[in-house]
Amino acid sequence: MERMITVLVLLILKEELSASAYPDSVRAGENITLECETSCYQPPSIVWFKDGRPISKPVFQAQAGDSGNYSCANEGQESVKSDPVTLDVQYAPLNVSIEMSRPGPLVKGSNVSLTCSDTANPAADNHTWYKALTSSVLSSMLKVGSGQVLSLPSLNATHSGLYLCRVRNSVGEGNSMGVLLMVYETDPTDSESQGD
Repeated sequence: MERMITVLVLLILKEELSASAYPDSVRAGENITLECETSCYQPPSIVWFKDGRPISKPVFQAQAGDSGNYSCANEGQESVKSDPVTLDVQYAPLNVSIEMSRPGPLVKGSNVSLTCSDTANPAADNHTWYKALTSSVLSSMLKVGSGQVLSLPSLNATHSGLYLCRVRNSVGEGNSMGVLLMVYETDPTDSESQGD
């Protein structure tokens, strides 16, 4: 009987923690407040964790890297944490870059593909390719394709130029740096080696 009473007392005294985020889904730049409710009679000093690592403050302006699982604990009792609350930070495409399918000089008649990559939440749903018509990139751009990959088969001199990719999702858009393509009549490395 004594053992049962002791167990009941321990169950009653067991502290419960509950973490919440307001709001739990935001766009980058918006404010987030983390709250920790506890069953303690005396309000404890609370510490916060993101994906298991301590963080400094429960109110902050959300950035792209703030998505994750947040939990709270009483200071000094970090081994007993609340169940995590998941925070989803949505942001426009970042780190937009272009990768070429082949290195080295591009020769007339050959093929090349350009792949546009980025990080975004939610995932990008629109990729548009542009080619600069003048030396000033932003002054005059011609749309030359859509989709994550731009394939340029059977290259000729008209394909030479500066290409960039614009990526869009429901939050916003981002642009890559320009990538310069130069199409040669013959492989310039061959003529260099023959001249040696």
